[in-house]
Amino acid sequence: MQFVRVARRGKNPVEHNWPDKPRTVAQAKAHRHTGGNVGAMAGRKSGGVIWLDLDEHFREFLQQFPQLDQTFIVTRANAPDRGKLAIRVTDTLPTSTNWRVEGESAPRAELLSNGRQAIIVGIHETGAPILNNGKPIIEMSYADISAIWRKWTGQELIHPTAARKPTKQAHKPTAGPQQSETTIDEPDSLKARVKASWSAYSVFEHFGRVGEIKQGASNGDWKLDGNAGLFVGDPESDQRWHWFCHSDGIGGDQVDAWVYCTGRTVGDSVEFPAVLREMADTAGIEITPQPLTLFMRRIDALTGEIFDTPHELPFGDAMKILIAQFSQAHIYQGRTARNDRAVMLAMLERMRLLGRVDGVKYDIRSMAGAVNIHHNTSMKALRRLCSEYGYLEHCEGESWFEHELGHELTEPDEHTVNMFNAFAYRLSSRVLTVDSDVFQIVTDSVNSAVDTICHNLEHMDAATLSAYADCDAFAWGAREIGDPDSESIGKPGCDLIAALVVENDLFYADIEERTGMSRSTASKKARALAALGIVEIYREGRRMVV
Repeated sequence: MQFVRVARRGKNPVEHNWPDKPRTVAQAKAHRHTGGNVGAMAGRKSGGVIWLDLDEHFREFLQQFPQLDQTFIVTRANAPDRGKLAIRVTDTLPTSTNWRVEGESAPRAELLSNGRQAIIVGIHETGAPILNNGKPIIEMSYADISAIWRKWTGQELIHPTAARKPTKQAHKPTAGPQQSETTIDEPDSLKARVKASWSAYSVFEHFGRVGEIKQGASNGDWKLDGNAGLFVGDPESDQRWHWFCHSDGIGGDQVDAWVYCTGRTVGDSVEFPAVLREMADTAGIEITPQPLTLFMRRIDALTGEIFDTPHELPFGDAMKILIAQFSQAHIYQGRTARNDRAVMLAMLERMRLLGRVDGVKYDIRSMAGAVNIHHNTSMKALRRLCSEYGYLEHCEGESWFEHELGHELTEPDEHTVNMFNAFAYRLSSRVLTVDSDVFQIVTDSVNSAVDTICHNLEHMDAATLSAYADCDAFAWGAREIGDPDSESIGKPGCDLIAALVVENDLFYADIEERTGMSRSTASKKARALAALGIVEIYREGRRMVV
């Protein structure tokens, strides 16, 4: 069996792409000794072990199926009617699934297979120890497990061979049920953070369906051989989200890819919340980020006295203010200021996506790729941000590379492993104190823009928003977040908003006709507005729609 390092008193893995980083028993024990929880991988990577996880009637379940009382069982003292148990499948591995009562969002029973994990050792978030009986894992066939699932839930398991052929239905990823939930896809919503953390390619890679990669089309898509005509967007391009399987005649975005790989029906809105939670759990994303307290610094003009006023804000709003604060060039010094700024903004963006500012891992290679610099340059920038600026701090403990080597790194070793190393970081307390003008401008401008569009259409005029846009208050949300010349909104962006208020869903040609701006300008302004969550851009056929 292979294991997963999980956060202290949590259930989210601490490592990004954890399914590709299975841990041994020794590594799992070492992590537990540091206070972390430990999960067991499900499916192929643990020799065919699956988990049945029940949130109710667990004791009744064991009475109904007494043979399962002889396997490895995990429980906790303060929830005697909840539990999970392990079964080693001797033939065909079932696909992960769940059962819920109609009208309820939380599942009552789950079957965890490939790409999932189950917490088996540690402390629950309630403070209760997570216990197991230490028994060996029993073996069963797919037919036996299917019969148990059918009798308990009244549902049939979808056979894995059928899971590769989901129900065909006309599906346009940007017009599916998940996109119709709201007219504005808030950038700090769980959906937006999940989509930013996964590409279509990374989803198929997670489920082991990559195969040999070929450049498959003139538009730059990748063909994943051995998957019946499966094409995905280049994960480094702005088409990273899309995929299409020609044999099944179906495609979509990252969430649809997860649905497809787990045997659900693409486009089924009922499954959407559960799928989002699964994707967030796998990526280590906090589903409900905790509010963050920022201190607004104000200087009395007469006395020169400094006041730091605390403001508890929703996590997403607080991160917008921090990104605006650290986008300012003057807070970085010397010839390395540009790189330091880019790396700091990349770290803040990763924290925003994960929904926390503590215990955030970011390996050197990924950091370098995010800001398009050499890995040694990103490593040095991180060191300066920690030791010279004091903006970031290392969390307690060694880096994962040192921990696994089991010895102190020498200078040559350090040079060799820098590009693969990853520490966990947190924001220092000094970072949480922000300038009053940044705090006020960002708060007012974002609230004004969203309120104007959603609630106060009678007050919609370009001059109102331009007053904020002239201050570059929107610049933090531009697509090229690490670029000091990133796109701001300005009057063309306000004109675009005004056009969309009159008539939603416009092609770039329509925007050109209604506003007089060029299609290139319309594209730039739309991307900057989309990064703020004010508009949404999607593809319809070969054309983009705003």
